[in-house]
Amino acid sequence: MRRLLSFLIFLVLLGIPAMGCTCFTAGTGSVEKCLPLGDGPLFVGTVTEIIKLPWTEKPQFLRTRQVRLQVDEVFAGAKPGDMQVFTGEGNGDCGFPFEVGQQYLVSGDRDEQGRILVGICSGTVHVREAVAVLPQLRARRDKQKVASAYGVLSSYQRRFGGKYPLFDSEEASLPNVVVTAKRGEVVYEAVTNSEGTFTFYDLPAGTYSFDAKLPKGWEIGDYIGDSSRPEPVKLAAGACYEAALTVFPSGSIEGAIIDDSGKPQEYVNVTLVPADRPPQNFDGPWEGAGDGKFRFDHVAPGRYLLVANARNERGATDVYPRTFYPGVTNPDAAQPVVVTAGAQVRADIHLTRAVQSRKVHVTVLWQNGKPVDLADVRAKPQNDQPEDRNLTMTGKDGTAELPLVIGVPYVVTVEKICSGCWLEGGTTTCGSIAKVDGPATILPAEDTIAERTFVLQRSACPKERDGSFVRQQSREAEPPE
Repeated sequence: MRRLLSFLIFLVLLGIPAMGCTCFTAGTGSVEKCLPLGDGPLFVGTVTEIIKLPWTEKPQFLRTRQVRLQVDEVFAGAKPGDMQVFTGEGNGDCGFPFEVGQQYLVSGDRDEQGRILVGICSGTVHVREAVAVLPQLRARRDKQKVASAYGVLSSYQRRFGGKYPLFDSEEASLPNVVVTAKRGEVVYEAVTNSEGTFTFYDLPAGTYSFDAKLPKGWEIGDYIGDSSRPEPVKLAAGACYEAALTVFPSGSIEGAIIDDSGKPQEYVNVTLVPADRPPQNFDGPWEGAGDGKFRFDHVAPGRYLLVANARNERGATDVYPRTFYPGVTNPDAAQPVVVTAGAQVRADIHLTRAVQSRKVHVTVLWQNGKPVDLADVRAKPQNDQPEDRNLTMTGKDGTAELPLVIGVPYVVTVEKICSGCWLEGGTTTCGSIAKVDGPATILPAEDTIAERTFVLQRSACPKERDGSFVRQQSREAEPPE
């Protein structure tokens, strides 16, 4: 994270505009010496107020929120006092997630009216993400020597139980570690400080590979779960390159998914969770075994459970119940996989007997006989069966197919969520405006191939908001007390 954000700051120094929502990342290439800044400001500021601006029909890229900041430190294009910038809402519009009371290193570009626009690619970062670049910006401002290469050496470990288990990780800076910059046979060294930052001064022009002298059980990588290493970079004379390094545990677990016939079973998700994870929650980082094999890189020392089909889904491809290493369905009988520092562990999962599946073909129509597209189709077991893959959506022809388990009775329901825009408090807001339900139907356990048709009691989505539906949505969005 810090590598990307600091590099974006120097895109501003280089005079390179960052357009749209696709940000450049540091990697192989020539990094020229720092050039003068453009007309955009660069400063440290604390957010004092955020104002949501009225919606207009004309697209307003990075102009839907006005952010007021108290300027704490100036590097270019700003003055002490108050400053206002504009950004988007987030949610895919490239807006930066400012928060009141937080301090940021702010970089922006001026539009044709002189307004300062700030997005996720403009180089703005929270100050805690700017510990490496701030000393260099101060040195440049104060006409002191700027480092040829600098950065933060950070360690990352998987954070189990986070909101996004596939990507969540814990970050920590690594002090007192030797970082190397190698050019040919010549090796330059620097030592990280208490914040994990390192600096190299007066590096000659050339191609460099950056590394660190790490203890056993750690390795340099690009991001967690990926075993590739950073590419060499070509530095010009007088370069000011952000060479942040990320460090991960070097342990790994790999194996195969073996079905009840002894062959690799394709398209089974394997989840990695701590051995002390409560049985009711087996969410965690997962790997899709598309070829019947899986591998987890950057695994820290510990005891883990490997779980195939952790959510116990049942469908066209998930025909085996949730299975724990080495091949049991009861979590109490699961055998933990023990990983020591830097260990490469092999662990195959042997699946138990497959569950037979059946299919139900569903057609959803409006009252006038026209097909309903993007309608949700759900099949819920009548009794307390394991969670099944029981949700799908209709296509343009109004049809969908649900794979279900043989011998289990289901209640099949459909609903259509309608979207639209409305005026509220002088602001036009868009979102869900109504829900149209179809009648529920029972799918008996003995039906192996079934067809069901649902007719919604409307001829189309309504154009006006359904007030009761909107109020229900608001109640569901409120966090529990």
